[in-house]
Amino acid sequence: MLIGPRRVLVNLGIAFLAVVLTLGATEVAFRIFVPQQYASPLVCAWDKQLDLRQLPGARGRIITPEFRTDVRINSKGLRDTDYAYAKLPGRRRVLCLGDSFTFGYGVDESLTFPKQLERMLNAAGAGRERWEVINAGVPGTGTAHQLAYFSLEGYKYNPDFVVLCFCGSNDFKDNIRCGLYSVEASGLVKHDAQLSRMGKARRVLESLPGYRSIFRRSQVLMFVGHRLTLWVHRRSSIPPQDTDTIVSRKAAAYELTERLVLGLREACERRGVTLVVAVVPQVDAGEEARDIARLVDFIKARPISYVDLGPPFQDAASRGYQCFYPIDHHWTSLGHTLVAQTLKGFLVKAGAALQP
Repeated sequence: MLIGPRRVLVNLGIAFLAVVLTLGATEVAFRIFVPQQYASPLVCAWDKQLDLRQLPGARGRIITPEFRTDVRINSKGLRDTDYAYAKLPGRRRVLCLGDSFTFGYGVDESLTFPKQLERMLNAAGAGRERWEVINAGVPGTGTAHQLAYFSLEGYKYNPDFVVLCFCGSNDFKDNIRCGLYSVEASGLVKHDAQLSRMGKARRVLESLPGYRSIFRRSQVLMFVGHRLTLWVHRRSSIPPQDTDTIVSRKAAAYELTERLVLGLREACERRGVTLVVAVVPQVDAGEEARDIARLVDFIKARPISYVDLGPPFQDAASRGYQCFYPIDHHWTSLGHTLVAQTLKGFLVKAGAALQP
C-alpha cells in the first residue's frame, strides 16, 4: 500500500517531534539528577604562530565544584580591559606573561594578580607616574608561547617591565609539546606550532555550527563531550617509553626552557624592557621540583631579575590561610593577592630606579 506525500510529511513531523521531546526530557533529567560539574570557557583556539590564542570578544564561564568564574576576552585577545598599544606620557606599563595562573583560573578578572597589582601600585603612588598592568596570561601555554607572544604582539604595548610567571609543573612539557621552538646549532629556531591528534579532534568539534554558543549550555552535550575528550586523549597518549627515552626527553625539555628564558630576556633587552621572572608556588611540583630549582639557580646566576614568591605563600600556609583551591590547585583570590603584594615591592623599587 502506497503512502501519500502528506502521510510521509506527517510521519516525519511526528518523528522529529519525538526526537526533540526525547532530547528535551534527557536535558531536563541531566540538569536535575546528574548536573555536570565542569565547563570550560571556550575562549581559546589553536594558532600556528602561538600554539594557543584567545579569541577577541569571546565570553565564557568556568564551572567546577569549587568555583564559578565568568570570562571576558577583550578586542586584542586578553583577559583584561582594552589598552591602546601606544603608551601615554606619564605611564608605566607591566606586561604579565604566563599560563592559567596568570590568566586567573578560578577568580574574577578584577581579582587576578595583574589587576590587584595595578591597583596596589597606583594606590601606593609608586613614582610620579600612573601604572598599567596588562594580563597576557593564556591557559595551557608555556614559555615558548610567551616568547612568541612577546615577539609578535606583546612588545607593541611598550612595557617597561615584563613579568614571566613560570609554572614548573607543566611548562617544561608544554614547551616541547607545542613545537614552537627548537635548539639548533645556530641557536633558538622558531617554527609553526604542532597540532596533536587531540587538538585536531577539538578543532573539528569547534567547527560545528552552534558549538561555541550551544555546547556549554547543554548538560547532555557537556557529558558527551567530556567523555569523548577523555577517549581521544587515551588514544593519542604517548606510548610507554623506556627509562633512557624519558630521561632524554626531560633533558631536552629543560635545555629548551633555559634557552627560551634567555631568548625572552634578549627580546626584552632589545626593546629596553626589564624582564622579571617569578616561579609559580604550587601545592606539589611533583617530579619537576628538581628541574624547577635548577632553573631558578640558572636565572639567579644571570642578569635576570628574579622575585621569590615562595616565602609569602609559606607564611600564609603556616597561618592556616587557603591560597590554593584544595581540588583544582589554582590560586584563590588570596593567592593572587600575595603574588601582587610581592611583585609590588619589587616594582616600586625598580620603577623608582628608572625615574629620570
